[in-house]
Amino acid sequence: MTKNYIIIPGTSMMLDYCDAFVYSSPGDPMFKRLWKFKNELKSKVYVVRKSNMEVVAAMEIDPMFVTHQLNAYEKDGMIMADMLVYDNERVYYDLKVQDMYNGTNFVTDIARLVIDTSNWNITRQHLTTDYPVNAEFSQVNNAFHGKEYKYAYLVMDALHENSTILKLNVDTKEELRYDPGFGHMPWEPIFIPRPGATVEDDGLLILNGISVPDNTTFVALVDAKTMTETARFHAPTIIPVGIHNRFYPDPSHDDTSSGATQTLQSIVLATLIALMTLLI
Repeated sequence: MTKNYIIIPGTSMMLDYCDAFVYSSPGDPMFKRLWKFKNELKSKVYVVRKSNMEVVAAMEIDPMFVTHQLNAYEKDGMIMADMLVYDNERVYYDLKVQDMYNGTNFVTDIARLVIDTSNWNITRQHLTTDYPVNAEFSQVNNAFHGKEYKYAYLVMDALHENSTILKLNVDTKEELRYDPGFGHMPWEPIFIPRPGATVEDDGLLILNGISVPDNTTFVALVDAKTMTETARFHAPTIIPVGIHNRFYPDPSHDDTSSGATQTLQSIVLATLIALMTLLI
């Protein structure tokens, strides 16, 4: 979401009623039963104007699947929408337990969709020098949501014994890594700004993970500017990783809840509008 627009990627993953209720096996997972990636269908990217919630553009793009969005902003008549893009839906199937024993192998394009608001043309760019990469679970400094930004934080080689955390400069493609050590598998990092910070990467990354050598869960604090560890804590036992992490500050010092609620309401409404557009 930018200052003026909400960007919704409509991927080529479709709800297939025939497969779901006629041809699939009742024992198949719900995701596999209900959804099918249709490589023969173009994906669409919808742009919704926030002031009146009107769909102002629905642009076709090559078939893609999107798991997470990094950020989006406007600059010089262009919309930059950054997200994690795949050529198909295999990323979800590769998260099955039996497949994760050998480590995940995401084939990720950390991509930027560049949208020209004068003619609603769309192009796709790579934000990394190497493509594709094994990266997932992206985060940014929340204070820069909808604004021009530089830094993204992602898990590289998730659930591998040599997993690391990547700090990516989306302007220059420069990379920094935090390595927790062999056999330590970190999960989604959360950026916490330093009180009074004026620089985008002035803060800490908080992340949890599994320490295989110690058979425990660890929590690490990492300086986001230098990507060096400042502290590490261990739980007395293993706590399984989930999908996403969240940080909840002291409510008495948090004045963002109202804005966050309004943002969520806008996203939900825009999504409903885009869905109705598909049905018309």
